[in-house]
Amino acid sequence: MTENVIPRKYNYNLETGTVGTDDEDIANILYNTNCMEMKASYEADDLDDMRMAFGESFSMVTEAAEHLNHFIETHKEKLQTDVVNIALLSLSEAVIILDDVAPPQTDMELMSRSMKKAYQKMLSAVPSLLQLEEQSL
Repeated sequence: MTENVIPRKYNYNLETGTVGTDDEDIANILYNTNCMEMKASYEADDLDDMRMAFGESFSMVTEAAEHLNHFIETHKEKLQTDVVNIALLSLSEAVIILDDVAPPQTDMELMSRSMKKAYQKMLSAVPSLLQLEEQSL
């Protein structure tokens, strides 16, 4: 049996289910969230490998935050402030979680826990991101 699914330009299978968007900025955030799912489950025995995964995670989170800011600036006249604040808070908390792991990163367990927490924050932003896209139309 086929479901009634509206095809979207960008579709992602996240832990919470399949989501889609037609907006480039929202797509980038969803893409980075999807990639962070792999980083959150990453386990390494080598400190350099963990540092590389952690650095990549930090880049993904900051890039997602930048795209959210661009989206908000582009559509600010149409967006509800409370939904904007939820999305901003979730992504800014993800950045803070990773930023709190001070260099030199030598604690592999701390890096791993931080990537998992940051991923959960990004994932918690998804419903508000989809609401923001709907508001922008």
